Parts: sequence; C-alpha cells; structure tokens
Amino acid sequence: MLRKLLKYDLRAILKYWWIAAVTTVGLAGISGVLIRILKVENTRYTALQVMSVMALVFCVLGIALLSVISWVLILVRFYKHFFTDEGYLTFTLPVKKHQLLTSKVLMALITHFITGVVIILDFVLALFIGFAEEIFRAEFWQDVQIFWQELSEVLREVGGGYVTLYILEYLLVLLTASVASTLVIYLCITVAAIISRKYKILTAIALYYGYSFISTGAVRILLADGNMYSLFFRIADLGVESAKMALGLLGLIGLGVYVLAAAGLYMLESYLLERKLNLV
Repeated sequence: MLRKLLKYDLRAILKYWWIAAVTTVGLAGISGVLIRILKVENTRYTALQVMSVMALVFCVLGIALLSVISWVLILVRFYKHFFTDEGYLTFTLPVKKHQLLTSKVLMALITHFITGVVIILDFVLALFIGFAEEIFRAEFWQDVQIFWQELSEVLREVGGGYVTLYILEYLLVLLTASVASTLVIYLCITVAAIISRKYKILTAIALYYGYSFISTGAVRILLADGNMYSLFFRIADLGVESAKMALGLLGLIGLGVYVLAAAGLYMLESYLLERKLNLV
C-alpha cells in the first residue's frame, strides 16, 4: 500500500515539477550561449556583454529557483492532502496514518534528489555549451587528469583508508538531516492545523520562524563559546591516525543526533496525525 501512496504523491508533484525542470534546461542552454558571448573580447560589444551578464545572473537564479519550487510543491501536497477538504477523503483510506506520513517523507526525499540532479546537470550543460572548444581540447582532459591525481593524493593523505567511510558517513548525515528538516516543517504545519482553524498557513509560518530563531540562536551561542573551535583545534593537534578516527567519530555523533531527531520528530508527527488532528 505504501508503494501506491508514494506513486500517487509523486504523480501529484511531478505533473507540475517537470514543467519547471524543463524550463531550467532551457535556461541552462541560454546560459551557455551567454557565456560564449561574454568570452568575446571586443570593446564594441561592451553594452551587449553587460546585458549578457545581467541575463546570465537571472538564468542562474532561475535554475536555482527549481529547489524552491520543489519545496513549495512538497508542502502544498502535504497541506492539501491532510488539512483541506481533501483530508476528509485521505483519512478514510484503509491505511495507517504512519504510512501516509512515510509516503510524504519519501516523496520529499525523492523530489529533493531529482531536483539536485537536474540542477547539477543544468550547470554542466551551461558550462559544456559555454566552453565547448576548451572541453574538446586534449589539454583540458590532461589538466582534469592531473587535478584528479592531485585530489586523490590529498584524500589519501588526509583520510587514508577511511575516505570511503567518511563519504558514506557524511552522505548518511546529509540524508538524515534532510529527513529531520522535512519533518520539522511537516510538524509546524500539523501543529498549526491543530491550534488554528482560520489561519493555518500563517500560524505554520510563524511556528517555523520561531523554531528557526531558537535553533539559530542556540548554534550562535555554541559557536560564540568557542567550544566547537577548540574541539577542532584539539583534533588537529592529535596524531594523524588519531585525527582520522576523531573525525570519523564526529561524523558518527552527528549521524546519531540526526537519527534520534528524525525518529523523535516522526513519532511526534505520527502521534499528532493519529490522535490530535481534528478536521471538523
């Protein structure tokens, strides 16, 4: 049943998302052409180049805007499916509330992933069009090979045999952090629906900004105290192998914190949907 829920959630988002994604591909193509114009060194085209710079900035912003559009679609889907008239039908489905929530979390993760892939490909396309001559030269690939070799040596020196572990570890941190941040926003929307009937969206925004203010303040206090800086300096003072182990341990601690936060937020959100939500 979860598979069917996820399929319908993704279908509801992708029928709008793909329009924005295709638009960004077009903007990437335009950006590549603008880069080629900017490469022309001729004072007679100064005005054209100034306009090209402005247009290029707008194109880059348009490509980056795909991430914002994805967030909007995710939150609109969550809100409409639970807290509008559609919610009455949603909660009559023969599924458990946690399955509905799991589907919404997976929907968000998948949408974020494909959005990130498209944005990266857009920038690659823009650079490919803009620097086509350089890319097809043998010297370019020789420079890339030299850079990769130097980067590999640096990674081996810094991480030793732990590089793959570090990468996997911090990818998991990124994944769990994304789940936790998504659940925070879902929770703000749910709490707003519980405590306010007329101004749910405004209340949800206020709750999220309140959370952001408190969390940002806590981070600033932590950094201002110097504890984090002193911790990193202490790690740097350790031996090479000890520093590698310490960095790995920090990654595990971060992963554990985000796993616990995501699990707690998921259980709280599931409880609110199951016990406290009143659509009457």
